[in-house]
Amino acid sequence: MRYPISQTIAATAAALMLVVAVSAAAVPTTRHILSGWWNNPEGLAALPENPQVHYEDGASDHARAVAALLPLALHKVTTARGPRIAIDRLRRPDRPRPDMG
Repeated sequence: MRYPISQTIAATAAALMLVVAVSAAAVPTTRHILSGWWNNPEGLAALPENPQVHYEDGASDHARAVAALLPLALHKVTTARGPRIAIDRLRRPDRPRPDMG
C-alpha cells in the first residue's frame, strides 16, 4: 500500500456516489425524470410519412403498422373522451375525471 490515504479518499468518494445514486433511484420522481431523459424518443428514427411514430432500428415494419392504426385510435379516444382531455386536465386539475367519480 503505497498511498493509503488517497486510496481511502477515492474509495470514500466512490461509496458516497453510490449512496447518492441509490438514494436518487429510490425517489419515484427522480427515477421517472431520469427514465424520461434516458428513453427520449427524439433520439430514435421517425417515419417519414408520420413523424409522430418513432422506432428503433429494425422495427420500421411495426412502426408502419402503428402509423396505419394511429388515426383510428385517436378518433376512438376523442369520440369517447372528448377532444380536450389533456388541456382540460391541465387547466383544472382539481376536477375529477368522469370515470373516477
